[in-house]
Amino acid sequence: MRSLFETALGYLQDIPRDYYGVDVLAVRTTLTNALEDPTQIDGWQLTLDGTQPIAQSDDYAYADALED
Repeated sequence: MRSLFETALGYLQDIPRDYYGVDVLAVRTTLTNALEDPTQIDGWQLTLDGTQPIAQSDDYAYADALED
């Protein structure tokens, strides 16, 4: 998991703190904390524009269509 977290942090290195509604600083903080304690991501959810949206059936259909 450490390698995954480090890779993700590398990708996020030059991304602004707020990027398209995603609180990137919170993502970085969570990943950094998870380097020492991977349970930090248990139950963690991304926040988008201040909310934690729940995927709807049309979201899943769109994602399924991408696989074709």
